[in-house]
Amino acid sequence: EGETISYRIPNKNQCKECHGLEGAVVPIGPKTRNMDAGWLEAVVGAVPEGADTLPRWENRAQAPIELAARAYLDVNCAHCHRPGATASNSGLDLRWEQRDPEAYGVFKRPVAAGRGSGGHEFGIVPGDPEMSILVHRMDSTEPGVAMPELGKSTVDREGLAVVARWIEGMTQ
Repeated sequence: EGETISYRIPNKNQCKECHGLEGAVVPIGPKTRNMDAGWLEAVVGAVPEGADTLPRWENRAQAPIELAARAYLDVNCAHCHRPGATASNSGLDLRWEQRDPEAYGVFKRPVAAGRGSGGHEFGIVPGDPEMSILVHRMDSTEPGVAMPELGKSTVDREGLAVVARWIEGMTQ
């Protein structure tokens, strides 16, 4: 029949925790690169010049795991985990265009994860998703541990599996 999910509406200050960017409150939504280029051409008349695009896979199971995981993190996490955003103090940059492995968590020590680290030492430990803070936080609904911190009452099992598989396949 379905599942009931309890959702708590955040207060004004909590809204800023996710919607804050460089001191302004901004909407969170799809970027041009998240949209189907064919759809954009049909609706807008053209893909905006200079627009980034993410790879498109007809069969998601055939997507290279690194690209699928990085696209997932860009869409679901980079609005906070990027320079100038509310989680920029973590030093974690999960934007698609970030190419420095340490910046997106590989052997990066947490700055302020507290108990959210689960006792793990690094954001991402290549080859070992179970020892990676990123996986630990994605796999939790516990306040103070879960990512995202607000509005989460379930774990995105499919997204978690993609990210864990990517980390598992990394070499040191």
